[in-house]
Amino acid sequence: MGEIKAFVSGLFFEIGELFFKSWVFCVLWNWFLPPVLGVNGITFVTAIGIGLLVSVVTAEAPSKEKYDQPWGMLLLNSFMRSLNALVALVIGAFVHFT
Repeated sequence: MGEIKAFVSGLFFEIGELFFKSWVFCVLWNWFLPPVLGVNGITFVTAIGIGLLVSVVTAEAPSKEKYDQPWGMLLLNSFMRSLNALVALVIGAFVHFT
């Protein structure tokens, strides 16, 4: 039963990471690309679609080591990827608002 709870919590964390990274992508796109390149802004749903497309195109075959990690490490790795997106957003905000 503990593995099921860990799987469900990991799944929710991955979905949350997808939404957060898509939101960061959408914000950064709308801050920088329309004024510089003259392209249209994008919506949150479009950002999710672009993120999913990029993840499919750049996907690597999962290694056995990835699945042998405890759930805590998988969640920590997911958190660190979200933290990278947050750092990009903070740097982008600094550039955008200065």
